[in-house]
Amino acid sequence: MFELVPVLVVGIPIAISDIRSHRIPNRELIVFWVFEEICQLHRGWHLALTSNITSLLIFITGCILHLLSGTRIGMGDIKLFALLVLPLGNLSRSMTALTSAAIIALIYAIVARKSVIPFGPALLLATVSVILSG
Repeated sequence: MFELVPVLVVGIPIAISDIRSHRIPNRELIVFWVFEEICQLHRGWHLALTSNITSLLIFITGCILHLLSGTRIGMGDIKLFALLVLPLGNLSRSMTALTSAAIIALIYAIVARKSVIPFGPALLLATVSVILSG
């Protein structure tokens, strides 16, 4: 449950920013990263190392997808998800969150009848649900 604190404290302003302007400011991402790394130290070096390596792999994969998709996936969303991997801890939970976020975003796009949607709130909601599910 401790890993939920930075996600909610910094994640909610990030989601609001993404909803309002379709942008996720780097300043807020840096605050989230620092807050999360401090929390990682509390969890122990082995878990911190695993989640940081997973985060780096997700970021690299996201950058490749960004280049291949012709910017359909925003870099702010990629950076946000790479940081959200830190409290999730491993690739399995991260992929569960990403799949859930895609479903949430798809449902929102259909209901709102929009082709361009903010993906950050879906990422945050999915991450919170995965953390709460254990």
